[in-house]
Amino acid sequence: MFYKALKWPVISLAIAAVAHQIIVIILPALKPIFSPSTVGPFIWVPLGMVVGYRIVQFGGKYVHVILAGLIPGLVPWIAKIIFGSIGGAGAAEIVNESVFAMGIIFFGALIGGSFALSK
Repeated sequence: MFYKALKWPVISLAIAAVAHQIIVIILPALKPIFSPSTVGPFIWVPLGMVVGYRIVQFGGKYVHVILAGLIPGLVPWIAKIIFGSIGGAGAAEIVNESVFAMGIIFFGALIGGSFALSK
């Protein structure tokens, strides 16, 4: 259930996260535009919603939605640690942005899972 629901959303998120970090390294002037507060509503919330919805579609319960909502949140951590360090991001920036991303994905998963369970 987890594999089927998370495979493509996590792959897509990893590609987007790496592309984002590379763009910010190449063009640092775009960093304010590609901040977590601007990217979150357009990428992370819908991704979380898809994950939560798909977990329920594959037979999961609300506890599975909670667990599945945390797993994709690890991708921004990994991308930010690797590429953020290369781009000169400090520890506070890495932690703050990664925690924010993880939370937004998690909230999206709760929304998607709640919607699917309410049917």
